[in-house]
Amino acid sequence: MGVHKHVFRAAACVAVAAGIAASLAAVKPVRRAAPGVSFRISSSTKIYGGDTPRGQDDEVMRGRGVAAENKARVEFLAFTPAPQGVTTDDFVIALDSGKTFVLHSSSQRFTPAENLFGGPGIVALSRTMGGRGGFGGGRGGPPDGGGGGGAAGRGGRGGGGGPPGGGGRAARGGGRGRGRGGASGLLDQLEILDVNFKVEKLGEEQFDGRATQHIRITSDYRVLWSDQAFPAHAVTEVWIAKLPTSIPNPFEPLLVADQSTDGPLIEYALKLRAVRAQFDGTPVKVTTTTTFTEIGDIVGLRGYIGNDPTVAPKVTVVQQTQITNIQPAEVVPKVFVVTEGAE
Repeated sequence: MGVHKHVFRAAACVAVAAGIAASLAAVKPVRRAAPGVSFRISSSTKIYGGDTPRGQDDEVMRGRGVAAENKARVEFLAFTPAPQGVTTDDFVIALDSGKTFVLHSSSQRFTPAENLFGGPGIVALSRTMGGRGGFGGGRGGPPDGGGGGGAAGRGGRGGGGGPPGGGGRAARGGGRGRGRGGASGLLDQLEILDVNFKVEKLGEEQFDGRATQHIRITSDYRVLWSDQAFPAHAVTEVWIAKLPTSIPNPFEPLLVADQSTDGPLIEYALKLRAVRAQFDGTPVKVTTTTTFTEIGDIVGLRGYIGNDPTVAPKVTVVQQTQITNIQPAEVVPKVFVVTEGAE
C-alpha cells in the first residue's frame, strides 16, 4: 500500500510540473531586444560670404548610434562647437514622430532639441547669427538708428529689435537659445514665404557599399525680416537606401523640427512633407547648399562680406550629413523611451 502511495504522489508531482511547464510555454515571453541596426553618423556646416569657401567648418559632429522600430539614439563622439548645455556625454533620441530630445547624462533629464541640429539653411544661419547679435543687431546698425535687439549673445532668449531704419515688428517671443546664440530667437523674427520645391529622380547609385536612389531637390523661398527681404536658393542631393528599419536623422538639413501653425517655417514644413513622401527608404547621405543673395543691406549678414566691393553680396550655407557602417543589431527598445515631463 505504501508503495502505491509513493507512485501516486510521484505521478501527481510529474503532472503538476508538466502543467506548470505548459502554462509557462503558453505565456508569450517578454521581448527584451528588437531587430535593428547600429551605425556611424556625421554632420558638418560651413557658412561663408561671397563666392569662395574659406576657413574651417562652423559646426562638426561625429557620432555613433542604434536604431529600431523607426527610432534612433545617437551618442556623440565629437561636437565642435557643441550647443549650449550639451556635452559629448549626452545622447540624442530621435522619435518616429519627428520630435528629437537630448538626454543629459549628468542629470538623466530630457530636453527638446528644437532647432539645435539640422534644419534648412536659414536655421543653420540663424544658429550662427545668434553669436553675431541677430539680423538687425549686434553691430549697432547705421547712424540713423534701429537695428537693436537681436538674439542674446550666447544662448539667451532672443530679442525683438527692428531693421536698420528703426521700427519693425517685435519678435514672436523669446525662444530657447543655443551655444552660438540660439536659432529659435532669431527665427521668431522671420517669415519664410513663397516656398517652392522641385524634385528630380536621378537613378540608382552605390553609397557605402549599398544601393541607393539619388534624388536632387531644388527649393526657393523668400526670407522676410520686418520690411526687408532677401531670396534663398537651395540644392539638396539625397541618397536613399532601403534598410531593415528607418533611421531618423535629426542632423538632416531637409527637415523642420518646429511645425507649429504659427511658426516661421510652417509653409516650408507643409510643402516639405509632400517631398519627403516620395522617399522610399532612409536618407543615408544628404548635402544641401543654400545661397542667400541680395544681403548687402542686411546688417547682421554684412559681416560675412565685409567692406570689399569685389565680394559678391551673398552668403552660402553648405550642410552635409551621412549615415555609414550600417550593421544588423539587437536593440533594447527602452533606450528610446523619453520620460514624461521632458521640458
